[in-house]
Amino acid sequence: MQLTIPRTRAALPAHYELDAVEVRDGLWRISTLSGTLLGHISVQTDEADAKFVATRMLGRTPRRVPLGTFWSLDDAIQCFVRI
Repeated sequence: MQLTIPRTRAALPAHYELDAVEVRDGLWRISTLSGTLLGHISVQTDEADAKFVATRMLGRTPRRVPLGTFWSLDDAIQCFVRI
């Protein structure tokens, strides 16, 4: 399966009030529009599927908390909307 991953910024609906920037292949940095880092979304692929794993950063520490595994990038982004 060929997975096409968007480069640079993901086009997010304005009502999300979030910014998603691809920092390397298969890894997006999720932040508020004011620049506060919320976490990351990474893509895991196997022969048949792609899964998107969301992790939240804990304050200004390097600690991360898993938020879940999702079938679409949009679903993974949704878990950051209310943070």
